[in-house]
Amino acid sequence: MVSSMGYPCEICGKKDAVSICLRCRRLICRDCMSSFGLCKECYAFKRMIENDRIRILDYIYKMAIVCRERIGRQDCARCMILREQILSLYKMLKDLMHEAKKEYFEDMMKRIRDIEPLLRGLLIRVIVTQGGLRLPEIETKEEVDFTYT
Repeated sequence: MVSSMGYPCEICGKKDAVSICLRCRRLICRDCMSSFGLCKECYAFKRMIENDRIRILDYIYKMAIVCRERIGRQDCARCMILREQILSLYKMLKDLMHEAKKEYFEDMMKRIRDIEPLLRGLLIRVIVTQGGLRLPEIETKEEVDFTYT
């Protein structure tokens, strides 16, 4: 915290600044400060970014469900496009996981932990099938108990 030394808040301009926003580095007063050491504008921006990323996670989940349905078909299980789609989804998920850890997006991390086992299982299944191997017909725990909230 910066002691009030007569510098005005760079957000509202009404009160003396008591801190510096961690993101934009502007001087802020207590009224313009939100949690996490951010000004209200940066906090709103950060929430907007997180909501956009959650929409991407919803897309990844929906596509994983479509891939799970398609992989059950014998002709689809050997399709290169399906394999590449699952690989792309998994990479997107890993990139989002890295961002969520860096930005402390806890809601995203929970959703990623829910989706990752499903995608990993699909990826293993398609790679093994396309490699000419046979998977045992035992359903994995992820496929049976998977619920997304």
